[in-house]
Amino acid sequence: MGRTYNIAMVCDFFFPQPGGIESHIYQLSSKLIDRGHKVIVITHAYENRKGIRYLANGLKVYHVPFLVIYRQATFPTVFSFFPIFRNIVIRERIEIVHGHASLSSFCHEAILHGRTMGLRTVFTDHSLFGFADAASILTNKILKFILSDVDHVICVSHTCKENTVLRASLDPLMVSVIPNAVVADNFRPRNYPPNPPPDGFAHNPPPANHLGPNDDRVEMLGPVRHEEVRDVMVRGHIYLHPSLTEAFGTVIVEAASCGLYVVSTQVGGIPEVLPSHMTVFAKPEEDDLVAATGRAIAALRANKVRTERFHEQVKKMYSWENVAMRTERVYDGIYGELSDAEFYGYEGYEGYGVMRGRGGQQSFALIDRLKRYYGCGIWAGKLFCLCVIIDYLLFLALEVLFPRENIDIARDWPRKTPPKSNKQT
Repeated sequence: MGRTYNIAMVCDFFFPQPGGIESHIYQLSSKLIDRGHKVIVITHAYENRKGIRYLANGLKVYHVPFLVIYRQATFPTVFSFFPIFRNIVIRERIEIVHGHASLSSFCHEAILHGRTMGLRTVFTDHSLFGFADAASILTNKILKFILSDVDHVICVSHTCKENTVLRASLDPLMVSVIPNAVVADNFRPRNYPPNPPPDGFAHNPPPANHLGPNDDRVEMLGPVRHEEVRDVMVRGHIYLHPSLTEAFGTVIVEAASCGLYVVSTQVGGIPEVLPSHMTVFAKPEEDDLVAATGRAIAALRANKVRTERFHEQVKKMYSWENVAMRTERVYDGIYGELSDAEFYGYEGYEGYGVMRGRGGQQSFALIDRLKRYYGCGIWAGKLFCLCVIIDYLLFLALEVLFPRENIDIARDWPRKTPPKSNKQT
């Protein structure tokens, strides 16, 4: 059995708000707890949900009351989150800070403060961003600032990795690809276990004259609760996913698990998600999407696609247990539990420049940290160094004004016994 860690997942986006990042954090945290680790979540307050809440499997959530400015993202303050964050980290004896999402202020600030406190840090990117518009330029500069001193980065697809490496000027060896997953049992086809499809059409679709555009056959559902998604999906035979950009696309895995044939635009990381027999790809254009949907209908009519087999195939391809094992291996790598050869595939990796030790660990020395930040740009580098120095001075002040020995240590839930299976390689 390997070593276990105390981990803080930090992100603006979490339950009760539904979404892919929120589900990812919850499912990953739950499986890491099953593997014997201690995991807490730090997010902002959602309406009346403030303070500490407990979710299933003993997952503790800290809802910090901070100002939300846009789409549940908190107002970036850089330093004012530090006192609360330090208190939580000491109280919970956190060893690893794992931030999620490029647009999460809490995530970026937690990684900065975590490094100042001498904690190992990991960042998971869930999205794709451009390089030309003003919003992307600002986001990329902030990302480059934060990831200059992170221990390791995780991306949900190879396309996402390429995008993040370019945006933050990262060494590709510092970035691992660990995809999302689904709880396949929550997305079962309507008739499960499957029955052989009737002659002439898989899953008995509507007749041809009912497949034309007709307003009275369009139903606008609006927002759908996550636990109701499966019931909506199994009403159909084809899932149409006309996305313009996507790092992974968890929903198409959920659709395939429900036994739907997927028609999707061929953008971002979507082509990596499902095998070719489950999908029909189209250009991100209306006419090509219509043509692709027509091809999908024709394939279903001719019984060329066995959608009743999709669920079992998806179940074998994606599991949160596997995601947790691979994430655990990243933790082992940044903590020096793995050698360079084990973690990176060969000996002698020194990272970008210098200031790394065994397993590619980032140095905590302030001078080494400033060297990394200084390389972020002629003017930005100097500004980032100033932020790091202020953050370090704030940390020293907090250590004097609020000694850590005066902070009560939280009692832990009884830890689960880690499985005896080998680490994911």
